[in-house]
Formats: sequence, C-alpha cells, structure tokens
Amino acid sequence: MAVATQIEENGLKVLSALPKPLRNAGIRTANKFRVMQMNRLKTPLYITLYVTNYCNAKCDHCFYWEELNTGKPELSLEEMKQIAKSLKHPLRTIMLTGGEPFLRKDIADIIIAFHKINGTRRVTIPSNGINTDRIVNAVKKVLEECPKLFLHIQISIDGPREMHDKFRRVPGCYDKATESLRQLLAIKKANKNLACSVMTTVCNANFELIPDFVKLIKTEFPEAMHKFNILRGSHLGTYGVPEDVASTLDADLKKVDSIPPEKLEELFKNVIGEVSKNKDKIWQNFQKLKWQYSIEMLKTEKRIFDCTAGRTFGVIYPNGGVSVCEPTKQFANLHDFNMDFSELWKSQYANHMRAKTRDCNCIHPCNMLDSMGYDTNTIIKATEVEKTNTPFAVTSTNNVIA
Repeated sequence: MAVATQIEENGLKVLSALPKPLRNAGIRTANKFRVMQMNRLKTPLYITLYVTNYCNAKCDHCFYWEELNTGKPELSLEEMKQIAKSLKHPLRTIMLTGGEPFLRKDIADIIIAFHKINGTRRVTIPSNGINTDRIVNAVKKVLEECPKLFLHIQISIDGPREMHDKFRRVPGCYDKATESLRQLLAIKKANKNLACSVMTTVCNANFELIPDFVKLIKTEFPEAMHKFNILRGSHLGTYGVPEDVASTLDADLKKVDSIPPEKLEELFKNVIGEVSKNKDKIWQNFQKLKWQYSIEMLKTEKRIFDCTAGRTFGVIYPNGGVSVCEPTKQFANLHDFNMDFSELWKSQYANHMRAKTRDCNCIHPCNMLDSMGYDTNTIIKATEVEKTNTPFAVTSTNNVIA
C-alpha cells in the first residue's frame, strides 16, 4: 500500500493472522499512534505532480482537457530538484501525471532526482502508452539508476481497439498502448521493482463493453493488474466543497457521462471484484473497499471516513501552483516561496484551505486510498483476509479515523 511503510505493511500481515479480538485491538492501538504522527507532518507523504500540460491524445473523459497544449510555462528540472530538497519527509509515493508524462524528455531525470534527493520510495506514472520507445527507455534508465525504487506504470486502456481509438481520438492508440504494456511486462520479468497495470476509466462510453474487455485483457496480458477508476471531476463524485475553493476541472459532459451507482454496483459484483484479485489479500481488500466506498458515496453523497488531503496529500501543477487535492483550487504558487514546499505548506494560505475542506468528500481514488490507509474501520475490514469474498458492510460516519 502506498500509504504504509514496509514495517507497517509487515505489521498488518502479522495482525491479520491473529484472532479477531486481538487483531482489532492491535489495529486500533497502532493506528492511534499513526494518526498522531500524521497530524505532526510538516509536508505530505504523497504528492501528485503534474509534470506537463502537453498531451498527444484528446481523451473524451479527461477532466484536465482545458489546460492541455496551451503553451504555458512549466516547472524545470532544476525547480523540481529544489522542491524535492524542500520536503521535510521522504515521499512514500509521488504520482507523475499531466498531460502525458512521457512527453517530458527529462521524465527519467525527474524520477531519479526525487528518489536521490528526497528518498522517495515509490513512483506511479499513468500513461496513454503511445510513445513506446520513450516510455521503455525512461523505465530502463530509472531502474538502472535507482535499484531500490519501486516504479509503477499504468497504461490507460478503456476498451477494445475500435472503442479505445475513438475514445482517445488517436488512430492506432490501442495497438501502441498494448505494445508499450507488452514491452514493460517483459522488463518486469527481470525486475521485481517494476509493476505494470492496465487502467480503465468506467463511463457511459465503455460500460457495456467492460465484461468482454476484462476477459480480453486477462487473456492477452495475464501478468498485468487490471485496475478501474470511476469517471470523476469537480462536479462528478465530489460533494461538499465550498464553491469559493472548488476546482473547475471537469470532463466535457457533452461527450461523456458517469454511470448510475446501481449499475456500478452490479458491474463490481459481476466483473471488477474478481479482477481485483491479488496475491496480497490486504491490498486486494483495500481495492474492493475503494470501489464499495465510491459507490456508497455516489448514492448518499456522504463521507465515510476522514480525508487526509492537506495533511498527507498535496498536488503540484506545471505552473508551480499547489492545491490540497485535485477537486479544489490552487491556493498558492511555489514561485512565490522560492520553490520551498515546506514554507508554502505551513503558510496562512494552506491553513485556510485545510479549514475550508474539512467536511467535503469525493471518489478521487488517490485521495481515497491515502485516507483509507489511516481509517481504523477500513484497516480492520481490509485485514479480514479470511473473508476476502464476503461483501463488506459500509457505514457512513464523520469520525472513524482514530
């Protein structure tokens, strides 16, 4: 799990083997200590860094589409090194996104810089997979330079060939993406620190195709994880954000729309729940709970757990702007703080934004998994590994983190 240290992950596995009363008591005690530590953090443990506004696709479901290919200035490699140096804690995970991250010719150098300067443990990169050679070369360089870094490449594929190419508005996109995945999986065989997955965003454009598409991916790429996100944006799956701090990033709803939660629930039970299988049963349960929580929030528009955005989690945009999460606006810019993230994060602007976003909730998967990793009830459910195939009960509450 991206929100846990190796010691914490090993501890959860030990606790999961204990009788239920001992396991639950151990989790409650340990997590109170973890939450206290979290509240003392000076900078986040998880950052989403938009490395570029440029993209070589025109995806119908992209919530960032209005910012793409505008020619606006972007953070340089040297500026990113300054940011990495200013962080007070090693990042457990940094997600490099965009735009298409691999359009940055220095993407490998950015990864290496965060690992060597900050001690970043994991790097996740979502990619459309179009530029196979650049992706493969960058991955090889990073793995060679950073043998202790865990690198996860997510190749976005939203359906079978014809649908995917039309949806991404790039002829040949499916074939290029699958070729990238194929070559990455070949590298993975010789390197345990590389993970590769297929990421599919569920929306009205592909909903009916997913059952057969899942079988296709399982047949062609049995070694790849297949992960799913629900279409989201500032007005899709986001609730309770004060209007004056709410982001305006949204998919173009003239082209694509979300799926009713009842249909998503059916899809999860019949298809996605089975695909989420993994050797690590605790990880598997977290993924299942993410989906169940998402569906419950879409139904009720109520939060299920406390959100850690603004504490463990932050977002940096290509212009140097910072937000506590993607559903909220940028509240300050690193250029005004000499690229010192620590100074920005403790500023009055950051404190104001944290105060404004105490009660909102969303189905953003990164925010969800990060927050779930500090939620006692969720951890207890996730460690019930003997009940992997049993649906979890979901209850809404505003005070379940301790």
